Amino acid sequence: MPRPARGLPFALIMASDPKEQLRLIRRTRQAALVIALSFVYWIAAQWVGGWLGWDPRLAFVFDIAAIAAILWGLWIAFQVYRARKEEERRR
Repeated sequence: MPRPARGLPFALIMASDPKEQLRLIRRTRQAALVIALSFVYWIAAQWVGGWLGWDPRLAFVFDIAAIAAILWGLWIAFQVYRARKEEERRR
């Protein structure tokens, strides 16, 4: 099994196709950004809602949107995980 490139996390196993490797790296970065930004969005929405005195029912709308974004990011991360495991099995 080839070693990971220097400077990359150990979990990033080099795919046989460089385009596939770049696609997986982009998808991983996308999932991480979506998850991180959804938490920032959720905290900001809660703070602004409390500051402006929004109805608590509106807070649930922001909660649902943040949860949906987090679940989508986790789904993308799981797809990347499965693709990497499949790549390992093919070797």
